[in-house]
Amino acid sequence: EVILAFCFGPGHALGLMTALAPFGRIWGIDQSSIMFEQAWKRNARAIRAGRVHLRHGRFDELPLPAASVDKILAVNVIYFWMDPVKVLKEAGRVLRPGGVISIYATHASAMRRWKFATPETHRLSHAAALGAGARHPRFEPCASQVLAARAAPGRPGLNATNTEH
Repeated sequence: EVILAFCFGPGHALGLMTALAPFGRIWGIDQSSIMFEQAWKRNARAIRAGRVHLRHGRFDELPLPAASVDKILAVNVIYFWMDPVKVLKEAGRVLRPGGVISIYATHASAMRRWKFATPETHRLSHAAALGAGARHPRFEPCASQVLAARAAPGRPGLNATNTEH
């Protein structure tokens, strides 16, 4: 099983994914050089073992062959996609038939209270926007749904998942 993580941050989730998929390979891509360095240090053992592969780069230019990924996880990253259609097209290119993409975003109603989430840095997410991304043409015909989620008390979120048939 090959899993692609968009925006892996400091690498905590990569370690959990490695433990949950003991025979899988995890690929990660992040645009932040700071997060790349932190994740590299935190997951050095799995990287040396060939289980984790990290790249610093763009989400709309993935360094993977077509149809090479079983699952894509994009948690708290859609805010940084300046061209979501292009990113989803690229995600669709690397996703194998029958693959799954799951996108989680904190709801715009919560993000409006965050001082660091400005229009210059974050695209705010709401159900309609996330649903539009989930209905990208590459993922049709797919089982697609957008569900309310709660990451923490007072922090509503949304999760869009597609399973390609």
